[in-house]
Amino acid sequence: MEEGGAPKSQEPILHLPMDGTLDLHTFRPEEAADLVRDYLEEAAAKGLRQVTIIHGKGRGVLRRRVRSLLAKHPRVAGFRDADPAAGAWGATVVRLHGPDAPPPSEPAREREEKGGRPTVSRTSFWLKFLAGLAAGAALAWLLLR
Repeated sequence: MEEGGAPKSQEPILHLPMDGTLDLHTFRPEEAADLVRDYLEEAAAKGLRQVTIIHGKGRGVLRRRVRSLLAKHPRVAGFRDADPAAGAWGATVVRLHGPDAPPPSEPAREREEKGGRPTVSRTSFWLKFLAGLAAGAALAWLLLR
């Protein structure tokens, strides 16, 4: 036991460099949420206004988990897929508020949807809409033959 009655941790303390990139490849998915939260807080405290979180492409489970957390985090001003040369949808670029900024009134996901590139939910809607149109056209073609 350490002084003050706290038990000694069996795991060594891991110090991550604060270079603006967090690579989650070496961490288990269940560790990601706490790690991302801590990283965002530390990045904002160090004055970083943009960080990149590398979650990989895979099946998208970790990406969804990270983005769900980002959408609710008060330090996050917005997020998007990385540029194609920087990992595309295998990495997320996160814009941060400053350490003194008050928490925003709307979630980051809503702020990000208002500008520029379509988000997954808007893209999904249009894909389903177009698939429905194509199915309807195919059915009409079959019936009118």
